[in-house]
Amino acid sequence: MGTGEGLLRGIQFGDAIADVKKKEKAELFEEVEDHVGYSFDTDNLETVDILYEKDKQNRVSGIELDIYMNTDSSNDSLKNELTKQFTTLYGKPLSNTEIPTWEIKPNGKVSIKVVKNKLDRGLEVRYIQSQKVI
Repeated sequence: MGTGEGLLRGIQFGDAIADVKKKEKAELFEEVEDHVGYSFDTDNLETVDILYEKDKQNRVSGIELDIYMNTDSSNDSLKNELTKQFTTLYGKPLSNTEIPTWEIKPNGKVSIKVVKNKLDRGLEVRYIQSQKVI
């Protein structure tokens, strides 16, 4: 998603948050101790929030996308497209997980969670860096 480089929009685990700020073109809406958040609207007026999670060294340790969709059909369509893309990039999803999750070798995972309640519908896509074993 994005430039085709990195995990998302040219960003990957371990990148300096200062570099994220230089690369990211979306609007910065939040900067707190554990993450920086950006947001943009699609052509269909659907909103995408991107949270770049920070570790103690001020480097990217995770990425969360919150994608707010207008309709159930657009939500299902995007979930199917992301499922295909992640399967192409990372292989079959892990079988022992409640929500679809793919292993990113050598040090991470990505998952897609469908969010649907009275107020919102959309997807939560999480890139999680595995803990380093010392």
